Amino acid sequence: MASFSRQRVLPVTSGDNTPQVESKYFCEASNNQVNIYLELKSPARIGVKNPLCFILVIDASGSMSNPVGNDSTSLFDRMKTFAHMMIEHVSSDDYLAIISFAEDARVDLGITKMDDHGKNLAEKTLPLLNLRGTTNLEDGLTKALEEIKWARSHFWKEGNVRSNIILFTDGLPNRGIRDAQRLIAKYKEIEKSMSGGSRVPLSAFTIGNYRPEVLVEIASKLSSEAFYWLDQNQNFESDMMIPLFLKKMTHVSDVRVKLQSSCDVYFSPTKTSKDHLEEQTFDNLTYFLHSLPEDMPKTISIYLEIRPGLLLSMLHGQTILSAHISYLDENLKMVEFQDVITFSQSTLFEIMTKTFVPSEIQAIDAETQSYARSSYLFTSGVSQTQETWTEAKQSLLKYVQMACLNDTANVILAAQNHARDVNEMAESTLLLFEKHTQRFGKIVRNDQLALRGLNIYLSQLKSHIDTAREAVIVENGSNFSQMAAIVSALKNETPGVGVSGLREKHKIDTKLNDLRQILNDAKSHLRKTSPTKGSHNYSRMAEVLSALYGDQTECAHNDKNEDEVMKTWIFEDIYFVLAESYTDRNKLESTIQNLGGTFGDKIIGGNARTIYVICSKEGPHNTTIITEAQQKGIPIVHEKYVEECAKENELLAWFKFALKSQ
Repeated sequence: MASFSRQRVLPVTSGDNTPQVESKYFCEASNNQVNIYLELKSPARIGVKNPLCFILVIDASGSMSNPVGNDSTSLFDRMKTFAHMMIEHVSSDDYLAIISFAEDARVDLGITKMDDHGKNLAEKTLPLLNLRGTTNLEDGLTKALEEIKWARSHFWKEGNVRSNIILFTDGLPNRGIRDAQRLIAKYKEIEKSMSGGSRVPLSAFTIGNYRPEVLVEIASKLSSEAFYWLDQNQNFESDMMIPLFLKKMTHVSDVRVKLQSSCDVYFSPTKTSKDHLEEQTFDNLTYFLHSLPEDMPKTISIYLEIRPGLLLSMLHGQTILSAHISYLDENLKMVEFQDVITFSQSTLFEIMTKTFVPSEIQAIDAETQSYARSSYLFTSGVSQTQETWTEAKQSLLKYVQMACLNDTANVILAAQNHARDVNEMAESTLLLFEKHTQRFGKIVRNDQLALRGLNIYLSQLKSHIDTAREAVIVENGSNFSQMAAIVSALKNETPGVGVSGLREKHKIDTKLNDLRQILNDAKSHLRKTSPTKGSHNYSRMAEVLSALYGDQTECAHNDKNEDEVMKTWIFEDIYFVLAESYTDRNKLESTIQNLGGTFGDKIIGGNARTIYVICSKEGPHNTTIITEAQQKGIPIVHEKYVEECAKENELLAWFKFALKSQ
C-alpha cells in the first residue's frame, strides 16, 4: 500500500524533470510519540551558475585599530585582506559592495559588477577605508539593505541575482538600535519592501573575548548557516570565505515548509524545534530556510504526540502529517510540492521477523525485543512509505544521531553560559551515547558498516563535548562566542570555523585549505621581508597575495565553457619562468602553450596575473632566479606540476609541488 504521496503543484523551471529539492522523512515511533526527521536536499547541478551579490559590512570603529594574533597587524587591516580575497574570488558576473560603519555607515563602494574594471575599482577602494568613532550596527545593516533594494529596482531587471550580506564586528553596538529583536524587525521590514528576489541572508562574524548576544540572535534569525566566531591566533581571513563558497553552491533558496498534523496527533508543545520556526499553532508549523546548498542536506525535527485514549497501533495506515514545501529555484521562480505522510503498517519486530531466521530473533535480549515490538521505524520518500529492514535501519540511525545531537547541543549551551554542572551533563550525555550505541548494535545485529557510520558521527560530537568541558575551566567571553558558533554549525548542519557540520568532507574544505596555505605563505613572506619584524599593513599584504595567486580561481573563467576551461585554458594568464635545463624542455613548453600559458627565461613584468618559476625537481638550481622569486613572493615549483595539471585537466594547488628548498 502506498502511504506517501507527492504532488507537484508547479513544474521546475530548469528545463528538465529533475527535482531541485528532494525530501525524505525518517520516522521513529514509540511510547505514544512519533519522531519525524524531514531531510531536505538540493542535488548537485552541473553547469548552473547564478549571479550573486555580496555586501561586505565592516566595522570601522576605533577598536578595530587593535592588533590581533601573533603579529602587530591591526584587525582593520586584516578585514581589508579578507575583502581583497573576496574581490579576487567572486566571479566576473557577480556583484560586490563595501560598506563601513562606525558612528554612521558609509557606502565606500556601491554595488558594482566584478568584471576587470569592477575588481580594479574595488581594490582601489580598500586602502581608502578609515577608522572613526563608535559602533552603529543598525546603520551598517540598513545601508546594505538599501543598496540591494535600489539595485533590484534599477538595474537587476532579470531578477535572478541572489544577494547576501557578510558582516564583521568586534563588539556590541553602542549607537542606533542595540536590541536584537528590534534590529531583526527593521531588517525584515526593509526586506519586505524590496521588489521581487529572494530574502537576504546574513553571515555574521566576530572575534574577541566578549559576549555578542545581539550578533548571535540576529544571525540565528536572519540566516540558515552558522554564526562565526574567529580565533585571532589563526589565519581567519580565509575562514571568512566560507559564505562565498556556500553561496556559489546554492541554487535553491527561500525554502518554506508548512506542516499540518492530522486529527489523531498534535505537535509536541515542549519538544517542537524553535530553530527557523516562523509560525506555530496547535496543529500547524511553518519553517523557513534561507538557503539549501547543493549536497548539504538540512534536517527539520518534527515531534508528534498522539491524542489521549489512542495507541500507536491505532494509527496503522492513517495520515499523520501533510507538508507543503515551496522554494525559489535557480531562476528565482517559485516551485511548490506537497507530501502526505501516513503511518506504517508494521512494527519493527514484524519487519525483523521477515528479515532474520527465528534463531537470530530469539538471540536478541528481552529489553531490545520489547522495544522492537512496541516501536515503528520507517521512511517516506517520493511516493510511498518504505517498511523494509534497510529503511528501518536508516530511520533508527537518524533517530539516534538527532537525539545525540540535541543532547550535545545542551552541553555546549551550558558551557556557553558557564553552568556549574557542565561536567555532570557531559558525563550523563556520554552514558546516553553508550546506551544508544548498544541498543543500535543489538537491533542491527552488529552490522559493522552501520555501526561504523554511527561511531564516526558520535566521535565528532564527543570532540565538541570535550571542547565544552575545557571551555568552562577559564571563564571569559570567548566561551560564549565559541560555544555559540559550535552550536549553530551543528544545528544548521553547515560548516563553521573549525566545525565540519557533521557531514563528510565537502569540496569547500579543499578550497579553504588552499586559501589557508596561500595566506600562510603570504604572511611568512612578509615576516621575512618586513622592515619592522612581525608587522605588515594591508597594501603590502595585497601585493604579496596578488603575486601568489592573482586571479587563478574559477572566477577568471566563468564566461567559458567548463570543459574548455578545464582542458584548454587552465594556464590562461599564467607566465612560467623556465630557468633551467629540463628532462624534455620542448615537451614542457608545448604543454604550457596547449593549456593557454606563456613562458620565458626571466622574471618580467607584464599582463600576466600569476607568475610561477619552474625548476627541475632535483636540480641543479638557478640560485639567482630562485632568490629573486623568493624576494618577490613568486611560487617556485618543480616541473612535474605542469605534467600533473595536464594529466588532471585542472589547475592544481601549486604548493603541493613546491620546491623543497623554499
